[in-house]
Amino acid sequence: MTNKELIQAIRKAVHQTAEGGRAAINVVDLDRYFAQWEALPLDTQRELTQVERDALRARFEEALANQKLNAKAKLEEWRSIIAAGRRAVKSALLISGGAAAALLAFIGHLATAQSPAHEAIRHLGLALALYVGGLLSTAMSAGAVYVGQTRYFIGKVTAGHVFNFISIGLVILSYMLFAWASLWAYGVFRAL
Repeated sequence: MTNKELIQAIRKAVHQTAEGGRAAINVVDLDRYFAQWEALPLDTQRELTQVERDALRARFEEALANQKLNAKAKLEEWRSIIAAGRRAVKSALLISGGAAAALLAFIGHLATAQSPAHEAIRHLGLALALYVGGLLSTAMSAGAVYVGQTRYFIGKVTAGHVFNFISIGLVILSYMLFAWASLWAYGVFRAL
């Protein structure tokens, strides 16, 4: 009950008492009557003025705008992370695939050459296998990204994180296999 409603109820009781033929109200009865009202919970809220409503609306709109801005910033941050991941996967595919193709062409040239280079071909086979392993690792990384994104979409955030970490690990493995294969091939080329 608001303060205004309390005053209206007291005035109504006073008017009913006057209509009942009593010209005076006993102080003790009035005190008991107020004690009954005092026991009731009062709502001390009052109606807001227009200025207060406008200020409250402005604070709400500012908070809403900040929330939208934060959500938009998080979305852009997420998009940039996804774009960086795509670039890492594409570069791993490009360097491993390009190196495997170039090495395969070189092995083919050695195989058709007149000189006895079969020993080098056998040693370059490991480098070719490592480049192909890097390609496979990168392809598996792309699959892990897909599975991770579907986990995020259905609300399984922990599983999404796990698949993202697997994807990152597979891309790193691809780069490591590329480095190992390149060093191995370099050692074989130096021995030729």
